[in-house]
Amino acid sequence: MRFLFSCALLCLAASCTDANRASTATGDPRFHMSDPNELFFRNTQQNKYRPVENATADGDVFQVAELRAVTARPQLFGQLVLNWLEDEAYFRVTTNDYEQQFEQPLVLVTEAGQDIVLGDASPRANLDFGELIARDLQAGKPLRLRNAAGEAVSIFQSREEREAFLTTLGDFYRLTQPK
Repeated sequence: MRFLFSCALLCLAASCTDANRASTATGDPRFHMSDPNELFFRNTQQNKYRPVENATADGDVFQVAELRAVTARPQLFGQLVLNWLEDEAYFRVTTNDYEQQFEQPLVLVTEAGQDIVLGDASPRANLDFGELIARDLQAGKPLRLRNAAGEAVSIFQSREEREAFLTTLGDFYRLTQPK
């Protein structure tokens, strides 16, 4: 009898969730990842990506596998952050370890000379920033980021970098489309 009571108590304790664990979900339907979309990504799309170490992300981070960061010139990458626990996916904009460093927060300089600032690291801000970049990339406009010295330096200097950014954003949309 004592054994059964101990087993029941152990099962009850194991089934309780950690009340101290803070939810990292945004609750925004733009970031909801359905089970079929997640399964599609895992089975067909994930092979295009490599996992990236990142301690600040709320989930697993993936970046296009064929792109490698260099330090001699500026690069901007799109990344997918998959928060499996909350059934959410996020698009994130990140830079390489450029020798001259980038101004923080990131400042995008458009063809017209307008400065667009990535105000915070939230999923909403990153997606909005990424969508602005994608719009200009699709229009064939040159894009630049401000470095720490305040100079505007060109980004997306190769076709592969432009395609990788747009592909990552497209895969984010596939992950989060309603089913």
